[in-house]
Amino acid sequence: LNGSFFKTSKKSLTEFKVMFWNIHGFSNIGYLDSGQIMEIVGCNVIFFNETWLTSEPQNVCKYFCNYKTVHINAVKSNIKGRAKGGILAFVRKNMTYEIIDVNSSWIFILLNLHSRKCIVGNVYFAPDCELSKALHSLEIILNNISINHPTVEVYIGGDFNSRIGLLNDIDPEMCFNLPVSNTRSSCDRTVNNRVKDLVLFMENNGFVVLNGRTNSDLTGKFTYLSTTGKSTIDLVWTNFIGLNFLLDMKITDSVLLSDHLPCVISLSSNDTRDHCSSANKINEWAKTVTTWDKDKLKLYTDNLKHIEFPSVGSVEYLNNFLINTLTSLALQLNILQIKTTNSNYFKKYNKPWFSSDCYEAKRSMKHSYKLFISNEFDPNNFAEFCN
Repeated sequence: LNGSFFKTSKKSLTEFKVMFWNIHGFSNIGYLDSGQIMEIVGCNVIFFNETWLTSEPQNVCKYFCNYKTVHINAVKSNIKGRAKGGILAFVRKNMTYEIIDVNSSWIFILLNLHSRKCIVGNVYFAPDCELSKALHSLEIILNNISINHPTVEVYIGGDFNSRIGLLNDIDPEMCFNLPVSNTRSSCDRTVNNRVKDLVLFMENNGFVVLNGRTNSDLTGKFTYLSTTGKSTIDLVWTNFIGLNFLLDMKITDSVLLSDHLPCVISLSSNDTRDHCSSANKINEWAKTVTTWDKDKLKLYTDNLKHIEFPSVGSVEYLNNFLINTLTSLALQLNILQIKTTNSNYFKKYNKPWFSSDCYEAKRSMKHSYKLFISNEFDPNNFAEFCN
């Protein structure tokens, strides 16, 4: 880990929270207790994947009356059985936002945080989706974002159905005085066949995965737990600008109704980067990605031949001259591309079917989960938890 990692206290800062959760059926909302509901609506933006809803839900005002919704229908291909997919986003009513793009696999929203803008995207890649085709479509969205919003922080989370193991290490300099480590930890060391394409794609677009490198997820917790196994397939990514506003990312294990666990990111709602002590040069460097157009290689080298470089000067002066000259020329030739509650809602309501046996089963499930975690993911405890 980075030497002085997480030493800076940020508890005094106002937090802005975003949740990404594969809820495995929106009807699970009805089984949440008041404490779990409070945790969910403590977030400013909430994304649910696999809602299985073929139309926008009508009876959720009790929990989410202070939110506006963006809904993508699930698809039902057969007469019998449930629909597949479905995405639902809740955005606090006191926030202004703009929908950048929606389809069956994602929702991207541009949020206004006081005088600063922020883009949050929720992704659901089904296990049987054509990843190369999906990434091609996603590339178009990210390119549009880099062109129209080059200095905006971007956070992308959701169920990628991809096990990335320990991939996505980054240079230590990028993490200097930021709340992430350059290397990752993970309880899931498996790498899927298609994962390398995903990781390379995200890295080429300037994104860093947060799982396994934040204060609340230093071990890289599993995000999927079921009788079929356990894995880390729910991921959250951000660009380097986003790292400057990130406070933390955690896997919330207090909500165990789905076989997936929610991922929650906490961001500073301050309008400046003053809360981060990163050097300005590091921040500026982290905000740019140089993309070289092979067709302009000759034009670039020809232009370099006509530049007169100074023969005398300090090392610092010569270094700055070289960097500024190369950068300026790249910009001229379009080679350099910048990518960079109200508690009354949660009073217990009548659930005559929720008997003492249900309470006992719920208590037993939480106890089994804690044993599974405390005993370093012992298979026997995992079997007990799944049963």
